[in-house]
Amino acid sequence: MTPLLTKNRSKREWGSRVDYIALSRDLVHGIGIGVYIVQNRKFVYVNPFFERLTGYTSEELIGTKALNLVIPKDRIKVRKKATRYLKNQQISKSYEYRFQKKNGEIIWVLERVSPIVYMGERATLGSFMDIGERKHLEEALIHSEEIHRTMLEQMSELYAEVDLAGNFTFLNEAVYHHLGYSSEELLGKNYSCFTVEDDVKNLFDVFNEVYSMGESNKGFAHRARRKDGTVLFFETSVDLRRDEHGEICGFRSVSRDVTDHKLAEDVIHKSEQRYRDILAQIDDAYYEVDEKGNYTFFNDTMCRQLGYTREELQGLNYKAYIPPHERRKVVEAYSRVFSSGMPQRWLPMTNIRKDGSRIYVEDSIYPLRDETGKIIGLRGISRDMTERKLADDRSIMRRDLAISLNAATSLENALSICLEAAIKISAMDSGVVFMVDEKTGEIRLYAQKGFSAAMEKQYTSLGRDSPYSALILEGEALYGPREVFAPPFHDDLVAENVTVAAVVPVKHGNSIIACLIVTSRTLPEIMAYARNSLETIAAEIGTSIDLSKSREALRKSEQRYRFIADHTDDIIWTTDISLNYTFISPSVARHCGHTVKEALGLKITEMLTPASWDITWQKIQAGLSRPFTGQVTGAGTFTQEWEMYRKDKTTFWTETAITVLRTPGGEFDGLLGVTRDITERKCLEQKLEEMATHDYLTGLPNRVLLLDRFNVASALARRRNNRLAVMSLDLDQFKPINDTYGHNIGDEVLKAVGTRLTDNIRASDTAARTGGDEFVLLMLEADHVNDSAAIAQKIMDSFQEPFNINGLRLNISTSMGIAVYPEAGEDLDVLCRKSDAAMYYAKHHGRNQFKFYCESDDIEIAQREMPGP
Repeated sequence: MTPLLTKNRSKREWGSRVDYIALSRDLVHGIGIGVYIVQNRKFVYVNPFFERLTGYTSEELIGTKALNLVIPKDRIKVRKKATRYLKNQQISKSYEYRFQKKNGEIIWVLERVSPIVYMGERATLGSFMDIGERKHLEEALIHSEEIHRTMLEQMSELYAEVDLAGNFTFLNEAVYHHLGYSSEELLGKNYSCFTVEDDVKNLFDVFNEVYSMGESNKGFAHRARRKDGTVLFFETSVDLRRDEHGEICGFRSVSRDVTDHKLAEDVIHKSEQRYRDILAQIDDAYYEVDEKGNYTFFNDTMCRQLGYTREELQGLNYKAYIPPHERRKVVEAYSRVFSSGMPQRWLPMTNIRKDGSRIYVEDSIYPLRDETGKIIGLRGISRDMTERKLADDRSIMRRDLAISLNAATSLENALSICLEAAIKISAMDSGVVFMVDEKTGEIRLYAQKGFSAAMEKQYTSLGRDSPYSALILEGEALYGPREVFAPPFHDDLVAENVTVAAVVPVKHGNSIIACLIVTSRTLPEIMAYARNSLETIAAEIGTSIDLSKSREALRKSEQRYRFIADHTDDIIWTTDISLNYTFISPSVARHCGHTVKEALGLKITEMLTPASWDITWQKIQAGLSRPFTGQVTGAGTFTQEWEMYRKDKTTFWTETAITVLRTPGGEFDGLLGVTRDITERKCLEQKLEEMATHDYLTGLPNRVLLLDRFNVASALARRRNNRLAVMSLDLDQFKPINDTYGHNIGDEVLKAVGTRLTDNIRASDTAARTGGDEFVLLMLEADHVNDSAAIAQKIMDSFQEPFNINGLRLNISTSMGIAVYPEAGEDLDVLCRKSDAAMYYAKHHGRNQFKFYCESDDIEIAQREMPGP
């Protein structure tokens, strides 16, 4: 009997062994993962899926060196990782590299290797899978986030997000810049804390209406208070924010600072002192320095920015606050402005404050000229960019990746597919996939196969303190018979007649986000190749979860991008490599007259004057010449003033922040820009320049411009040996007109006098108002007394005609004195003083006449008091 029993038992064992080998072969051939064996660095076995994935046949691969199919740049990395794990005789962790298929296509793969014995000799068992889709989605998300982040950083409007209670949850850098607070002082605070008290209820009503109607508010006016107490005026658009379930979770807004616009309405009509008062109130620092770089004038913002008092800053040299390693850059920028007369815009600089701390600024530097046009120093605008510089440019991505896991059906389906593959490749018969809630720590069952109804119910949801949680959150893969597992999981395995189990965590960084558990009721152990494949599939589960997060984050990013583009007054646009517009915001219609459809059919060069584009293209090429850093926006961002064409071919001035985009390979990929209309600012600059050189009432040149013209004319007269004449003119009996009819009529008389003087002098001569009813005429080429006398008599004759002022006919006469250059003097002040003396002589001897200066006029004036008007 014994031999028979032994014989029968051997047959059963042999039959079982043959079935198991066949089953293993079928699994390796049928699983959707590339499996191969390498011996002496050459392929000795590949499964069919490896052939389909790579495009090679097994005949082409067997005997080929495995590293030959890895792209050259990744070979050293792959060899090091594989050697480290094989040397220690352990299963490797998964790693990524680029693999070249037979057709030349390069794909990204995720690989894991383990040491085995094949045909009696040491060998390497490897498995890998194509992760190209995940890589593409990651790159798309990075590209979208970089564009979105760049747009938020560059836009001049204020972008904010609040929760339903009105507390700030996200703000762009423009908010901190405009309100003067840090992120710690604003985030989490309620909007009402920074709103002018009278406007709080109005803002609440707007938010409430948007919440109730479900529609965005396209624009409303309100006021906000800066940290320093300054009140700013804004125009704001508001829209709803929704969470991943579509529920309203807050609001988002885009605000445009219109404070300067409101102030500009008053500035045009104010004096230079009023202009300086405005400089003291603007957010940016304004300063003027002499040729040596010493401060001669600055506003209060400059004092706050550098931390000095006015007394300390006056006369201070720029070297006191510029770090030594940056001084050469600043000197070169100053020299370019001095030599070319052209401004240097938004130069990045580091400043050292009085207390030793550092701030980062961007300076726009302009030449400062005297009355003759000579550059005598520099004036600049300094913008504090410290918070933007120090801000984490990855904050948006970190926030979006922290959104709860997407519970969509597609994710559950992906997890079910991964579980099916895990059970099949490991020859197991049941399994589950758990997900770990990152916020609550609750563990939920997302997919299962082969569990009993009782077990499924028991494992549906596990709290953080559940005894099962310790197993799932262990952090390391655990394989073996049921005896290696502690209660109560061991007891459950016994109840289910399970012989072996595998617990494989799914990690994201150092956090466990899911867990794969597979079990068998028949296998005595889990083979090495199965362990390797299970961990590869666990990585794929992580990929599925990451893909779901990436798609949701990408959707949110695009939604936010669209909202900003639709509501900002700036023109937001992108181009392709051929400079054709690929996107442009609806605000192009307001500024340029084109519809979005019309603009998308244009190149950016068709919207700009040739001069504007030439300068821009030079800066773009300079950015592309920099070494590639791997970032989409790595070619740099710069600000440029453009003269743009409207649809009707008229032009207007804009300021544009331009970002040069690159592909992941570093090639030029187009442009991203934010363009705003600066027509009002240009007009204001022109008005302010005119106010500095012209009389505000009559529009005639003032003493500054008169001196400038005299210096030019006297220099020319010296070279040609010519004479000039300076004529002082004062109205006779002007005070009674003011006393009788009021100063409004008096002002109208002065305007009319200015017009009559201009009409009766030569085009080459200058009529200037120097104060009150006093005027000065500068007459060129007055070589003969008769020349000056003829002009003076012409003016006297013109005053014979009464002035018609608001229905009043007023008879006004004038007294004039004339001093001739160079006989009476070579300096304008001297000539004016002497022509005044002659004029007062004429006024004292009958009025309504003119007189040339002689020395006796000074004697007579000295002997009497100055006559009245």
